Amino acid sequence: MGSEGKNGDTVGGNKEKKKSIAMIFGCADFVDILLMLLGTLGAIGDGMSTNCLLLYASRLFNSLGYGNTPENHGNFMVEVDKVYKH
Repeated sequence: MGSEGKNGDTVGGNKEKKKSIAMIFGCADFVDILLMLLGTLGAIGDGMSTNCLLLYASRLFNSLGYGNTPENHGNFMVEVDKVYKH
């Protein structure tokens, strides 16, 4: 029912060719590929930053959670320094 285009594809889009990832890089130059890689690394780093912050904060709060009891009165700042230096 639909009219056919130049490649025999239906204008309505019923018989579209399969597109691959190679088509993304087909027209890209070195700068484009570099920016895509830097964007990918930035997205990975952004996704990991929250997890790293939560891990650091949980270790810090665990060391603070020992409290100021007579058993570990002298170890309080030592425990905080251990977490801070790692």
